[in-house]
Amino acid sequence: MRFLNVSLWLIASLAALPLLVVLSSLLQPDTEIWQHLSEHVLPDVLLNTLSLLLGVLCGVFLLGVSLAWLVSQYQFPGRNIFAWALILPLAMPAYVLAFVQVGLLDFTGPVQTGLREVFGQQLRLPEVRSVGGGILVLTLAFYPYVYLLARNAFDTVGQRALEVGQSLGLSPFQSLLRVALPLARPWIVAGGLLALMETLSDFGAMYVLGVDTFTTAIYKAWFSMFSLSAAAQLASLLILLALTLMIFERWRRGKRRYQVSAHQQNRRRILSGPKAWLTFAFAAVVLSSAFIIPLIQLLLWVAESGIADLDSRYVTFIWHSISLAAMASAVVLVLAFIVSMADYRLKSYGSRIAVQIASVGYAIPGTVLAVGVFIPVTWLNNKLIEWFSIESPTMLEGSVMVLLIA
Repeated sequence: MRFLNVSLWLIASLAALPLLVVLSSLLQPDTEIWQHLSEHVLPDVLLNTLSLLLGVLCGVFLLGVSLAWLVSQYQFPGRNIFAWALILPLAMPAYVLAFVQVGLLDFTGPVQTGLREVFGQQLRLPEVRSVGGGILVLTLAFYPYVYLLARNAFDTVGQRALEVGQSLGLSPFQSLLRVALPLARPWIVAGGLLALMETLSDFGAMYVLGVDTFTTAIYKAWFSMFSLSAAAQLASLLILLALTLMIFERWRRGKRRYQVSAHQQNRRRILSGPKAWLTFAFAAVVLSSAFIIPLIQLLLWVAESGIADLDSRYVTFIWHSISLAAMASAVVLVLAFIVSMADYRLKSYGSRIAVQIASVGYAIPGTVLAVGVFIPVTWLNNKLIEWFSIESPTMLEGSVMVLLIA
């Protein structure tokens, strides 16, 4: 028991250290930095970030809920394939999807070029390198969070509840609005909050699209302005936003008091004629836009020029990716097992607090963790060099160990 308690608090301390380091920057605000940030950085960054959050939230709710309802309640052509295929966008990182969408939808891309040949040279599509383009990319990347949870909720609320609504004269659409959605609301909200936290954490897609958000602003403050303190103070604001979302998500999870029936095999309504093919087309367009077309485009790029560029470097890249993933997975599994065992065995108020602290990292954007880990590691690195008279200036910085900690 003592081993579990000590191990749990060590893990919690390790998880809390980056947050405390970054938040401590608020205790020593730099007037010049804050003046520069408030005049030249924060207005655009805050507006872009909030616009992204609102747009992605609406987008993932619209796509995720509608697709979940159609797949769970109706039988239409391709339904059995779409049921699992609609989660495939989770396998494509958002920054890869952004890269492909820029290649396809940019002014010189094949989509606009083909449309100009048909409709004239004056045709212009909305700029993909924009907040709107970011909303499109992140919606396509993250809607499966809502889809998965909403589909499970619609499958488990029970066919009887929907049949009762229909017996009272409700149409299928009215049953969705007045019966299914209220019962499924906790799951749908949870999926939306996951998508919001992913949006808040995203760096790669916004960097590709050239949209300034908190994550890209932190990176630019660090590597363009060469000001780690500015990056830390921007990161502290992002932490406050992320923690707000996390607290709300856990509060919503704790408020779930819905009684659902046991899982039943829904008697799906069979669609036929135009309705069936319109439903098929809707699901196909979403899946094609989010996964199939980007995958085909990547394969075409590889076939055109990628094979000629392949050399021994890529073997190293692949080996580094696989080995790092394996090491990170092993570390995560061990730490998660210890935390779970401590939560199960200790049953104390202190252990519950430690478990909450230990699991806070999932809500913290990677750029924030980078700043929060780099600052104490740099301090420790310098102290080790001083204490042991080591000549190497980067004993810990940039090491695999530090990356695994983050």
